[in-house]
Amino acid sequence: MIQKTILSFTLSFIIFFSSQSVFADDHPLSLNEALTFALTNPSVEGKRKEAQGAAERHNAAKWQRFPSFSVSSSQAQKSVNNSSATAVTSVQIDQPLYAGGRIEGNINSAKAKLDAADFALQEVEQDIMIKTATAFVTLLKTQSKLEASRESIAEHQRLLELIERRARSELSPLSEIVVAKARLDQAKTENLQLKTQAINARADLEILIGHSVSYLKHPNKALDIPDNLKEAIDNALAFAPVIKRLRKEADAASADIDVAKSSMYPQISARSQESFGGVVSGNVTYLALTFSPGNGLSSLSLSREAAMKKEAAELTVEAAKLDITNKTRTDWNQYKVDQSQVEVLSNLSEMTKGVYESYVRQFGIGKRTWPEVLNARKEATQAKYSLAESDWNSFLSGIKVKIYTGAINENNLDMMN
Repeated sequence: MIQKTILSFTLSFIIFFSSQSVFADDHPLSLNEALTFALTNPSVEGKRKEAQGAAERHNAAKWQRFPSFSVSSSQAQKSVNNSSATAVTSVQIDQPLYAGGRIEGNINSAKAKLDAADFALQEVEQDIMIKTATAFVTLLKTQSKLEASRESIAEHQRLLELIERRARSELSPLSEIVVAKARLDQAKTENLQLKTQAINARADLEILIGHSVSYLKHPNKALDIPDNLKEAIDNALAFAPVIKRLRKEADAASADIDVAKSSMYPQISARSQESFGGVVSGNVTYLALTFSPGNGLSSLSLSREAAMKKEAAELTVEAAKLDITNKTRTDWNQYKVDQSQVEVLSNLSEMTKGVYESYVRQFGIGKRTWPEVLNARKEATQAKYSLAESDWNSFLSGIKVKIYTGAINENNLDMMN
């Protein structure tokens, strides 16, 4: 827990000074910086405080092994020969010797809940990193599409000016100007839609990291992803904080069962009591036997409740395994599919651009029609959109797999530079 506190302080220290330099000079925000900022998100800080509270609860449980100290004071009853009331003060020290497993059960339960809180912190860190990476890559992908969209608008504007000159020279009909304007308006509409998507993606990213974003730094897209799907799934299951948390919750429930059963056993403690005033004064030291099974069958009910919690946690582990397996499989397959498509789409983008430029030249000598030129322009733009989709979707899927498997975590974010 001390290491967690030092790490939290170090993170805050680094983030404060890096934010002064990164944003003051409008330096492009890198992915590792975005993930580092995201780890100070209120949801993460809340879980970090819960983990610190669980550590204090564990410390309190361990103190149950030590003696308890109590002081009581009262007024003695008036005697026949003495009309004045006498103050009686009693000081007592009680050292538990045998508690039927209650103390060890409480300590074990608190320790399991502490571990569960630590894994819950890792769980929310993993979730916030995935959300941040998604927002970061979505913004980059949208910006790539915006570049293609701006190029499309410029080309459609050039085509409109071309057809207007031809129409003035009576080489082309006026109806082709209308078609060219319609395609230009369509390109502008696409551009507006992409700008809206970029605004939303930027807002999502800024909310997650708690900072305004001016520019993004393109990350290194070379990712070391396991070639074998089974290896990726096994690594994800081995690392999964949610599974570790649920298992610790089951351990805590087992310890709670022991605590509930302990009330059915007598408790033995060594007591030393010092009394001042009253009829009897002095010190009394003795062994105390206490049996307090609770009201009715309440201890049995508490034991059954803890058993149900344990079974629920164990069943939830299986559901969590299935969820992690499905997510890892989906993103691993998406990464592989998109990776194979990137080269094809890159070639397609170059080909469609060449076809468009060829059609423009051929249109000038009457070998291509105006609709063919406009359609070629549209295909060139769509090819760039598809390339941006596959390229960035592949990168995002790879990042998710690395986060699932623990290859990217709060301790090695610098690898994203």
